[in-house]
Amino acid sequence: TGEDTLNKREYLLLREAFHHRDARPCPELDRMRGAALWHKYDRRGPKGLTREDYRDFVADLCAGDTHVDHVMRVLEQHRESKNRPRLIPDAMCGEQGLSEEDFLSDLLDQDLLGPRGLEKRDLLMGFSGDSPQRR
Repeated sequence: TGEDTLNKREYLLLREAFHHRDARPCPELDRMRGAALWHKYDRRGPKGLTREDYRDFVADLCAGDTHVDHVMRVLEQHRESKNRPRLIPDAMCGEQGLSEEDFLSDLLDQDLLGPRGLEKRDLLMGFSGDSPQRR
């Protein structure tokens, strides 16, 4: 096998590392999972990750539920501090949801988006089909 391929033992270890979703901390599994992720983002083989490779990693990291849920909590707290209507869960679909005007207030509120590193231009680019992520 070549330098950038897995041998059978490495493959089986990685398969096991991702097969078990144990919540307990395990440094050995974390290292194996980390090695697999490195291979996922590395496009150059033994030369290592480029800035663009690492950016793809960060984009995936930020798109995960943990990050999205955290940002959602912060945004909801900010909306509440401005006495804006509460967001309703999908399960309450019979209730009045966020109006277009309220949504526009959020989108144009630089106190809401700017300090959190959120850019409306990313949303607008995604709407036009030009996603900010390179996928």
